[in-house]
Amino acid sequence: MKPAKKYYVFAAGLILFSALLAFFNTAQPVIVEQFINHLNASKETLAFWLVMYFVSFAAILLIELCRKLLEARYSASLKDWLRRKVSDGVLGLGAEAFTERAPQEYISVMNNDVPVVVEDYYLKITNIIFQLLSILFSCTVLTRIYFPLAIVSAATSILIAVIPFLFKTRLQTRREKSLDSIGAFNVKFSDVVFGHSEIRIQQIGTAIRRIVSLASEDSAKKEFDYERTQSYSEIVIGCVSFLGTFLIIALGGIQVYLGNLDVGSMFAAYQLSDQLVGPVLGISTALNTVVASARIREKLAGFVGTKETPQEETLPAQPGINGKELQTIEISDLTLKRGERYIFRNYFCKFEKNRKYLVVGQNGSGKSTLMHLIAGDFAGKNAEISGQVKVNGVDRKLVPDREFFGEVTILSQVPYLFSGTAEENLTLFGTLDMKEMKTLSALSNDTLQKLFDGRREISNESNEISNGEREKIALLRALMKHSKWLILDEATAALDKKSKRDFEEYLLSREDLTVIHISHTCGEEDMDRYDEVLRIGE
Repeated sequence: MKPAKKYYVFAAGLILFSALLAFFNTAQPVIVEQFINHLNASKETLAFWLVMYFVSFAAILLIELCRKLLEARYSASLKDWLRRKVSDGVLGLGAEAFTERAPQEYISVMNNDVPVVVEDYYLKITNIIFQLLSILFSCTVLTRIYFPLAIVSAATSILIAVIPFLFKTRLQTRREKSLDSIGAFNVKFSDVVFGHSEIRIQQIGTAIRRIVSLASEDSAKKEFDYERTQSYSEIVIGCVSFLGTFLIIALGGIQVYLGNLDVGSMFAAYQLSDQLVGPVLGISTALNTVVASARIREKLAGFVGTKETPQEETLPAQPGINGKELQTIEISDLTLKRGERYIFRNYFCKFEKNRKYLVVGQNGSGKSTLMHLIAGDFAGKNAEISGQVKVNGVDRKLVPDREFFGEVTILSQVPYLFSGTAEENLTLFGTLDMKEMKTLSALSNDTLQKLFDGRREISNESNEISNGEREKIALLRALMKHSKWLILDEATAALDKKSKRDFEEYLLSREDLTVIHISHTCGEEDMDRYDEVLRIGE
C-alpha cells in the first residue's frame, strides 16, 4: 500500500521544516550561553546576542507555523487517498467476498481504521524523525560543551527507543482488539438507527438497550486495556528520561564546581537536557503508537489491496457477452439443500431473449434464490449447492459483471435509493434525457412531479418516500438504462393496482424486452399474458 509520489513530497517537506525547527530550537540555548558568558563584554556584543535570540524565536514561530500547515495538508490528503482506496476496494469486491463482512464493518474501517493509520502511523513517523533530529542537534552541542554529557544523553535516548519494543506485542494486540470492539459496537448501534421503527413496533427497546450497552462496555474495557499498557510503557520511559536528565545536571554541576565549565555553558547544558526530555518522551510515545498501529495498517493494506483497479473495471457497463448480445440464461442440474430440506433437486430452466416469463411459488420456495444465482451474489454459507448457471453457454462465474449487467437489470422489492436528488436516482448520476422522461412519466402518474419539486434531496433512509414511489423510481431508471433483460423480484408488489397494471402492460408489450417476473400474487388471468410460467416448489 504505497502512497502516490506527491505524498512523499509532503513528507519530505515536513522533514525539511522539522530539521530547521530542530536546528533553531538547539540554537537558542547556545545563544543564551553566549549572552551569559559575555555579560562583562561591550553593550554592542550583548545587543547582538539579544537580537539573535529574538530572531531565533521569530524563526521558530514561522517555521512551526509552516510545519503545522503542511502537516495538516499532509494528513487531509492521506485520509482522502486512503478513503478513496477503501471505497475502490469495496467496489471491487465480488458479491461473495462483500458478504463476508457486515455493512457496518466497512463503515467502521472507513471511520476508525483510516484516521488511526494516518494519525498514529504516517504522521507519527514524521514526528519521530523530528524528535530524532532534535536529539541529534542537542547531542552535538552537548558534545562541544562536555563530551560525557552527550554520552549520557545518547544512552538515555537509545534506552527509551528500545522500551516500546518490549511492549510491542501487547500494544499491537490490544490496539487491534480496541478497534475491533469499536467496529462491533457500530454494528450493534446501527440496529438502533436502521431498525428504530421495528424496535418501537415490537417493543424490544429494553433488549436492544442491553445489547448496545454490553457492546459499549466491552469497547470501553478494551480501550482501557490498550491505554493502560501504553501508560505502563510511558511510565518506564519517563523514569529512564528523568534519570538521564538528573545525570546531565549532576555531571554538569560537578564540572562547574571543579572549574571545567563556565556558568553559561552549564546553563546551556541544562536547557539542552531539558529540551531532550520532550523529544525523548515524544519518540517513546510516537514509537508506542506506531508499533501499535502497524498491525492496523497491515489490516487496512490487506483490505484495500495493493493492486490498482484495472482500467476496464472503472468503465461503464458494456452490453454484450463476449461481444455478443445476450440470447439465453440457463440453469442446469441445480441442487440446493439447507439442512435436511431440498430447495431444488436437479432443477433445470432456460430463459430466452425477448420472451416473457412468470416465476411463481410460495414464500421460501426458492424464487428469489434463482435471481441471486443469476446475479452471481448468492450467499450459500449454510447451504449445499451444486449445478451451473450459463449465459450464452458460458459459465456465469466467468462473465464479468461489466458485461452481464450491461445487458441485465435486476429489480428487488425494496430498491436502494442513493443519497441525492430524485433526478440523480433516476439517471444514476448521469444526464437526464427530457424527451425520454416525458415519454415514461405517464407511467408514474404524479410521482415524478412530486419528487422533482425543488430538486429536494432523498435517501434510502428517507421516510418521506413510500415503497410504491421507490418501486416507480427503480422501474423508471431500469427502463432509462435501456437494458434488454429485466428481472423483477416482486418489484411491483408495493404499487397501487393502476400503476402495477400500467407498468406490467408496458413491459409485456415491449417486443424487444426479455422479462423474468418473480411473484407470488399473480392471478390466473395475469398468467395468460406471459409466454411461459415457471412454478417453483411444486
